[in-house]
Amino acid sequence: MRPRALYQVYQYYAGKGFTAILVSGFLHLGILLFTVVFSSFLLIWIDWAELLECGREDEGTECLSRAIRDDAWDGVGFFSFGYVTVFVTFLLFQLARYVHDLRAMH
Repeated sequence: MRPRALYQVYQYYAGKGFTAILVSGFLHLGILLFTVVFSSFLLIWIDWAELLECGREDEGTECLSRAIRDDAWDGVGFFSFGYVTVFVTFLLFQLARYVHDLRAMH
């Protein structure tokens, strides 16, 4: 038996079956997708300077609505663009690995 085949048998045993491995991988991808989307939203769509000013004033929801940018893609900085690019690439790599591993197990 080849080492790769032994590894797959171990993964099947440790993962407690094909269905559990399938669900676990899917949930991992879902959590990763949520993390990338939510953190990208916080980096790109929120005007943090305006939000900090809201903390000093007492205007309620009107102040908070000004903190959300109308045209967020105009002021995307290098850090925000780099963050989104790196983590979307990582997400796509994880998706490709998940599909590859499922094909190899089945």
